[in-house]
Amino acid sequence: MYKLILLLVLSVPASISALQLYDLNGQCGNHVRIFTAPLDSTPASTGTDNIGEFIAVDSDFLREQTDAAVWFVFFHECGHRFYKHTKQFRPPNREAKADCYAAKRFVDIYGYLKLEETLLDLRNEHDHARNMRILSCLR
Repeated sequence: MYKLILLLVLSVPASISALQLYDLNGQCGNHVRIFTAPLDSTPASTGTDNIGEFIAVDSDFLREQTDAAVWFVFFHECGHRFYKHTKQFRPPNREAKADCYAAKRFVDIYGYLKLEETLLDLRNEHDHARNMRILSCLR
C-alpha cells in the first residue's frame, strides 16, 4: 500500500503544490520534488538545484525493499530537508539527526516493533551500533 503511494508521489510532476505533496507523503511538509534514479552507493539522496529541493530514491532499492524500509529511508531524507542539511551545511551529527527524525516519523505510522524489524531488514545500510542509536532516539 505505502509503496504504491510512494510510487504515485514519485510519478507526480515537479509542479505539484506543496499542499498536495504534503497530503501524499505527509512528512517533508514543503515542496520537495521526488523522483527515482539509479544511485551508485546509497538508497536515496537529497539536495537542491536551481529549481529547488529534491529527494532521489534509487529505483533498484525501491523495487527490492519492503514498503516499511522504503518509508524509513524516505523519512531519513525528509529529515535532511527538515534540518536544511546541504553540501554547504554539513554538521557532524547530520546523519544522526536525520535518523532520529526518520525514527519518530516511522513510529507514528508503523510503531516501535516494526521499526526494529525494518532496521534489521536494512542491515546492509545500517550497522548494529547505528540501529541502537536510532532506537535510542525514541526513549
